[in-house]
This record gives sequence, structure tokens and C-alpha cells, in this order.
Amino acid sequence: MKAEPSQSTNAGESSAKAMFVPYYLSGGQKPYDATALLEDHAGIIWCGTARGVYQLDRSGEQWIFRFVDMGMPMDFEGPFVQTLLEDRQGTLWFGTIGSGLYRHLSDGHTDRLHRTTRLAE
Repeated sequence: MKAEPSQSTNAGESSAKAMFVPYYLSGGQKPYDATALLEDHAGIIWCGTARGVYQLDRSGEQWIFRFVDMGMPMDFEGPFVQTLLEDRQGTLWFGTIGSGLYRHLSDGHTDRLHRTTRLAE
């Protein structure tokens, strides 16, 4: 999905440039509110939302929002991602509210970890 900056029309706005620019998905659709942000070692920005994780990529003057497949059924709206972390090996971790912990590997695969999942030391 492409994102475009919104146009502000506040009458009392000064001529100084805004520090924050809201972006909307193509067609003016507002994206889900960000609940967590992370810039990884490669400079990729990851955005946790109430509906999962998006990867943000700047392509020229456009921002591209890519939904990260977390292995949920297509009718599932996605977990509420509250925390994003990158470990020393470059693995991304997504902490959710009510859906557990997810591990996003460099090959693009995402695992949901359960209480019985054993991690390598």
C-alpha cells in the first residue's frame, strides 16, 4: 500500500515546517494507529499496530506500507502488537496483547512461540 502525506488546512498554521507529518494509505484510508516503532540494523522501520505489523519502506517520495504475514488465518484481523525488539542476531520479536510472542526470522518467516517452545541457547 502506498502512503501519502495528508494536507493540513489549519487557518492559524505558521509557515514553519511541521515536525510530524501524518501519512495515509492510498485513497485517503487512515492506517491503524502505531503502538510500537522500531528501526532495525538495516534501517528498515517496523510499525506495530492493533492489527499486526507493517514494514515501512521509503521509495522515492512515497512511503510503502507492507503487511507482515504473522501466520494468522486470512479472516483473522491480526494481533495487537505492543512491543518490537531486534536481538543481536537480527531476529525481530513482536510482543502482543493476548496473542503471545512472535519471532520474525531474516528469511521472512514468522513463528508464534508457545509456552512449550524451546529456544536455542
